[in-house]
This record gives sequence, structure tokens and C-alpha cells, in this order.
Amino acid sequence: MLEEGAQIVAETNKKPIEMLGHVTSSYYSPNLKKSIYDRAVKEAVDEANLIKVDHASKKGDHIGPVVSKVQYDKIISLYSFKQKDELIIASKNGYGFIVSFDDLISNRKGGKQILNLSNDDIAMSSAKLEGAHIAVIGENKKMVIFEKEELPRMTRGKGVKLQKYKEGNLKSVLSFSYEKGLNIIDKNGRSRHFDDIENWLGKRGQAGKKVPKGFPRNF
Repeated sequence: MLEEGAQIVAETNKKPIEMLGHVTSSYYSPNLKKSIYDRAVKEAVDEANLIKVDHASKKGDHIGPVVSKVQYDKIISLYSFKQKDELIIASKNGYGFIVSFDDLISNRKGGKQILNLSNDDIAMSSAKLEGAHIAVIGENKKMVIFEKEELPRMTRGKGVKLQKYKEGNLKSVLSFSYEKGLNIIDKNGRSRHFDDIENWLGKRGQAGKKVPKGFPRNF
């Protein structure tokens, strides 16, 4: 997987090498089963045609030609569309809700805004609704698990408080079946499974407890 900060160049056989920009974010997508990345480049560059990544034997797919966005917007997730599917979306300050894929459809390349954000907030995490329980994990390494019925279904808005924080913010939301256990995939694509998670069951808006022993740091 491409590392964040990897340099983007137009030519690799010329000295000195001209740097066009760098990879601003890099993720492993369990939905696409491959790495995805985003980048910041000079405005004068034809992004769709010139970009090459100078990073030995590690490849990702450039999605710049597919969507239109502000230069420093950060892509947090990608999904294959299925009409009956639903998505949990969450902000850095810990608010979120469930939205149907149908309500995400837009005929504009720039898409449409679904999550309403305050000035100090940003979109932080999302997860396809795949089970009856939701896990919310904070930057403070605390996790709370609650039933999906505690989240409203909305077409647009701010949502409700998912987790309480004294310090830090929301890091990730996950949807899963409690009976099958919680599966965590880190940024390198490695999977870790947790069955004994009863102690983390609670109610939406609670602070939660420290994540289980062995929980990956770079998920």
C-alpha cells in the first residue's frame, strides 16, 4: 500500500526529479479489496494524465478523474452501490446517522452533501450496515458497542451523538454481527478478530471502555 507522504513525480529518468505533489491519504478498502489513495498536486498539472507514483512495487488506484472535489478534501471511504444497502456516516466530533444508498445518489460529479458539519467538524468515518450492532472507537482508544436501532435513519443532517469524549475525537465506526464477533482490518489489510466483547456493550452516547488487548493501532 502507498505510504502517506510518498512523492508524486512526472519523470523518474531526469535529474533532478521534479516533485508534483504527494500522497495525502492512503487506505486499504475492505470493500474494494485493494488500496486507495488521494493526493495533493500543483494546480497546473493535468492530474489525470501525468501522475506517476515513485514508490517501488506498491500500487494504488488514482480516483481523481472519477470525482470532482476541492484540492485538499480527504476521501475517507469508497463503496460499490447496492440499492438496498445502508451506510453509517460519522463526524470527527462524534455525531452520525444511518443513510440509505439510494439517498446518496447524485447526477453531479461533485456529488451532494449528506452530513451537516459545524465549522470545527469534518467527516471522519463510515461503514456499510452489515449487522445488528455498531462499534464506535475514539482517538482515546475507547470503544462502545450498541444496537443499530439507537441510530436514526436520515436523508441529511448532523445526526446524534455516538460517543462521549473528554479528550480526542471519533476515529472509526464499524457495523457487525455481535454473534459473529468483531473483525478489525488495519491499514495494511491485516485482520484481527475479537469474540469476547460483552464488556463493551452499552448505549449510544456513552464514553465506552479501553479497546481489547491486541487491538491494532493503525486501523
